[in-house]
Amino acid sequence: TGAAQYNNSAQNAAVTTASAPNAAATTEEYAEIHCPMINHILLYAFTFGIWYFIWIYKSTRYLNRALGSEQYDPVKKLLLCIFVPFYSIYWYYKHGEKLDILTHSKNIRVDDMKTTCLVLGILFPSVACFLMQERYNLICQTDTQINTQSDSQTHTQTNSQVIAQANYQPVTPAVPENPENNEINSL
Repeated sequence: TGAAQYNNSAQNAAVTTASAPNAAATTEEYAEIHCPMINHILLYAFTFGIWYFIWIYKSTRYLNRALGSEQYDPVKKLLLCIFVPFYSIYWYYKHGEKLDILTHSKNIRVDDMKTTCLVLGILFPSVACFLMQERYNLICQTDTQINTQSDSQTHTQTNSQVIAQANYQPVTPAVPENPENNEINSL
């Protein structure tokens, strides 16, 4: 029984260590772009536009995860948005397109953002920024729920395997008695 408990704790430790790096990477990944909407609006308003430029950098970096889309250098995109007039309108369109690709790759069924971002980028850039952040938060929330469910299923399966192994007791097959051996032993 002591050996079984040792094996169980060793296997649980192996499960914990195996899943820890994935959990840390996921947390860092979502912390990079996830921002509660009220915080995003307040930062946008009270930093006098500085948050907007930080957000452009973070968004460009995050959207490079979209499969099958062009990879952008976040620093170059930020500098273009700062120094080239009207470039941010193009940036909203292209990043709305990448956001659509990322959203559809995560099997989230929502309206496309590229046209909305283009129109709002022209008329109300801050509203386009808020809508894109809302979509980022939706992606993060959905991925977190999926990862939590898969982690709990993996952990449950692993625990049930550990319990099954702990309760396993090998059964030794009964050796049929040979009548010839009994006669020899009785002599």
